[in-house]
Amino acid sequence: MASPASDSLEQILSARDNLAAEICKATGTVKLSEVRSELILKKRTISKEKTCDWIQSLCTLLDSVCIPTLLSANTGIAKLKEEKIADSASIIDLQGKLIEKQETTIQNLVEKSDNDVSAMKTVVQSEIKSFSSLFKETCSSAFAPQTIQAAVKRVHQDEDRSRNIVLYGMEEDIERESTVPNYLENGVLKVLERLNEKPVIVDCSRIGSKIPDDMEPDRPILLKVRSAETVQRILSKSKMLKAVGESTFFSRIYLSPDRTLKERQSYRKLVDKMKELRSDEPNKVHFIKNNKVVSREKHDI
Repeated sequence: MASPASDSLEQILSARDNLAAEICKATGTVKLSEVRSELILKKRTISKEKTCDWIQSLCTLLDSVCIPTLLSANTGIAKLKEEKIADSASIIDLQGKLIEKQETTIQNLVEKSDNDVSAMKTVVQSEIKSFSSLFKETCSSAFAPQTIQAAVKRVHQDEDRSRNIVLYGMEEDIERESTVPNYLENGVLKVLERLNEKPVIVDCSRIGSKIPDDMEPDRPILLKVRSAETVQRILSKSKMLKAVGESTFFSRIYLSPDRTLKERQSYRKLVDKMKELRSDEPNKVHFIKNNKVVSREKHDI
């Protein structure tokens, strides 16, 4: 159903369109905006009476329809503003009540939390006192300077040992190694070149004391390089020394990571067992893997 304002607007538009059509037809124009006073005065077919009728129609349209419609719309707008102001005041009042309720709830939670914290603090203090005496008894020795120094020393040794390689099986020549410069290092480099490796050697020396005796086994060689990565790369290639067709010089060489004394003793037992198997079962290939001696048929390699 159309509203009164809508009906009034339709009446205004209809009256305007009818009057505009009549004026445009009389003046020979297409749009009302093209009509000028000069054009009306020049048209002999348009009499003064006709012009007065048009002016009277416009005034009647303004007085009877346009102005009352505008006044009614203005009154409606004012009423809407008052209603909006009233609604805003109501919303503000509700927001104030909500904030007050929230503050009350928060205050209650804070008070409850304070009570809970106070009770927990009492319990924790009691537990700390009982734990403190136990901690002093059980942990004083663990944090003693000697214990800390020993732990730091072990870590340093493990880190330093990661850059070392132990080489077994290289024939020992005490006289040349003690008199010829870099004799031992050059021998080690010869072995590493067979593995396509040319690392920078930081240090190279025999392990242990040597007693001049032809029956004494050759001492292993401790080789230090610049990084643990280089050590891992060289060790991963060490099996190339056992390739079929290699000379006796290379085939008797064994490379292993630097181990503690206890680890070296265990590894020595593995090496002795491997040599024994090579002597007893020459048709098989024997090698050390994962701290065990592994035997395989040659055609499986």
